[in-house]
Amino acid sequence: MRPAPCIATLLALPVAAFAASGPLGIDHRLPYDNSGIWARHNQLALEDGVILTELGGALWLGGQNQLGKTFWQSIDSSAFTALTVQGMKYAFGRERPSQTDNPNEWFKGGQSFPSGEVALQASF
Repeated sequence: MRPAPCIATLLALPVAAFAASGPLGIDHRLPYDNSGIWARHNQLALEDGVILTELGGALWLGGQNQLGKTFWQSIDSSAFTALTVQGMKYAFGRERPSQTDNPNEWFKGGQSFPSGEVALQASF
């Protein structure tokens, strides 16, 4: 690969993201929505269900069964992910979209990025 196309591509990247006035109007301020599938109690029920499935499957099947071993590895993955996500929240300090409409506000002490709920589902 020649270096010229790589350099041109890097120079074409935007320096800063644009908020609501930018392309597609992304990163505009969002109101808090606690209804339907977005209701907090539904999110917590899904999170509890995943954790109970991991623990129940691992304890029921043990480590000798192939599926049981997979459940134990899932528990390891979820624990490692939880610790990593919490560290990243302190490192990045991103505010929630309902708190700001500026996509460039990092390191402000927020606890939004990365999402612990999404990371748990990915680790499961």
